[in-house]
Amino acid sequence: MNRDPKFEVVSKPDMLFGINQIKTNAQTLSYDKNGRLTTSDVKQTLIPYYAWAHRGNGNMSVWLAEELRASRPAMPPTIASGSKISASHMDQSISAINDRLIPKDEEDTSIPHYNWWPKKGGTEWITYEFEKESTISHSTVYWYDDEPWGGYRIPKQWRIYYKDNAGNWQPVPNDNGYEIKKGVLNLPCEQ
Repeated sequence: MNRDPKFEVVSKPDMLFGINQIKTNAQTLSYDKNGRLTTSDVKQTLIPYYAWAHRGNGNMSVWLAEELRASRPAMPPTIASGSKISASHMDQSISAINDRLIPKDEEDTSIPHYNWWPKKGGTEWITYEFEKESTISHSTVYWYDDEPWGGYRIPKQWRIYYKDNAGNWQPVPNDNGYEIKKGVLNLPCEQ
């Protein structure tokens, strides 16, 4: 958000039961495809809290970053981030699968994450549907485990499959298996 923001009240009679919105100029910080930081001017829309989700009475603090060091740049798009995600258990948190955010360490729960809780002991899956036929050079998974008191556990095993030209799922050849460690980026083992 700008350091000296100017706010504009915008009437939207056809949206949100006619509740006014507040708009201001802001910037987004992101990486371009060469890995350089860039900014883009955007119009930020704010919806008054009393009208948001009808959560009842209560105080709310809203914090909008003005300092560069308080913001997190958006990561450049990837094949995964532009893909359609599906899973054996669909949940709002599914977007965490391809948001490109990585925890700082095994205790970091500050970023969105996806889980199959409360399912236990079954076979679960996630699929990426790419826009077009693509070649993937590598893949990583970050497993979270909050034992001994919580209910999240790392899996006993995991695999990567691809869909062949006939539409059948085939395992990606990997004689050395897949790493299964909590709190680190897990890769298919080197062949």
